[in-house]
Amino acid sequence: MAEAFIPEELRSLNENFRKHLTHYEHLARRWKQRHQWSWMSNTILTWLSLLIVVAGLALDRREFADMVLYRLLPVFSFFGMSLTAFQLLVAPQRRWLSYRDAVQRLWNLAMFHRARLFPFHDPRDFTQVGQKLKEIVQPLEARSQTSWRSWARQLLDDYRPLQVPAGRYPNLADEGLWPNLSGCEAYLNGRLRAQKHWYLSKARKYQTCYFALLATIGLIYLFNFVWCLTAGKAFWVIAGTTAVNLMLFAVLDFLNYGPLWNQYRQTAGELQAIENDFLAQARPFDLPDEGKRLERLVEQVEYVLSKEFYFWIAINQQWRPADKAEQPLPQGYQPQPVRTATVELPVELKELGEKLARNVHDLWARQRLSEGWRLGSQRDDLRKLHPCLVDYDKLPESEKEYDRMSAMETLKAICALGYRIDKG
Repeated sequence: MAEAFIPEELRSLNENFRKHLTHYEHLARRWKQRHQWSWMSNTILTWLSLLIVVAGLALDRREFADMVLYRLLPVFSFFGMSLTAFQLLVAPQRRWLSYRDAVQRLWNLAMFHRARLFPFHDPRDFTQVGQKLKEIVQPLEARSQTSWRSWARQLLDDYRPLQVPAGRYPNLADEGLWPNLSGCEAYLNGRLRAQKHWYLSKARKYQTCYFALLATIGLIYLFNFVWCLTAGKAFWVIAGTTAVNLMLFAVLDFLNYGPLWNQYRQTAGELQAIENDFLAQARPFDLPDEGKRLERLVEQVEYVLSKEFYFWIAINQQWRPADKAEQPLPQGYQPQPVRTATVELPVELKELGEKLARNVHDLWARQRLSEGWRLGSQRDDLRKLHPCLVDYDKLPESEKEYDRMSAMETLKAICALGYRIDKG
């Protein structure tokens, strides 16, 4: 789209979009660095404490013991306790993942809008994109308030145990390929609500484990600090508590309780949003045909349930041997297409080139669809999604130029090889 033809409303939305995208990318990087530095510093302090205590046990000298007990270890314990409190109260990992999630959702919004996917089919209606942008931005803007009251409210929200709905739900997926779904309510109970219940249960479990482990690490630091200043004479006590702290750090790193808690809570929230839209008959469920509503419900729910596993599939793909098609080209290969730089096509053939470009796209799309590919907001080879599986007229100009170049170069090559093209 040329710059002069951009509507003023879309221009304003785009400026707002880019402002928030840049801001959230910056905040995600900053909170990621804070989380990594605080976590690394805490681990280093714990290792130094253990090494000093082991040295004190090995040397068994009074002067060294007094210096360690009354000077070094209290300082290390105080800083370790402070860093653990920072992890608990400020939650840099949670903030980093929240801003990173917002960046990803903004990217998805941009691709859906540019590809004219649902619900952005009407190029003159910008209310939907404004509403979606507001849904992404508002929760983070509310969390960015700096008053003590808002900070305390956010802290209580973080520490409040997640509410898991009571009751048990059948799992339709375990029943296999039969019988067919009898209606939307059966799918809501047996799939959406059952999976939401499972994700909330897991999220509450990991939330409890995460806070319990961090609190235990902080209490051990506090014990070491008090022990060294009051009754501390036995090095083996400090050695034991410091070793326990290292074990707890290893457990947190290995089991990844923090990211899992956030991920599962987010997935449960997405399922709840789908359920709310479905019950309110909001888009995309505002259809009179119950079968179509069920079809869209299944598509949306199964996408949410499956997307978190594709990351692990992609990791597995990295360890597989490369296929022959993925192996590097032999050294010395130099592509030598037909020279067409001096070929000038007549006007009628240039018009033919546009028709061939459309045909090239249609042939490519037909082949992809026959292989099971579907329309998606961005290309995903694992899930067979591609944003260009649309009519030629709806393609971005960059994609049209690619097809035009292929068609025009083919016509030029025919002429350069001495052939003529006549319209019968």
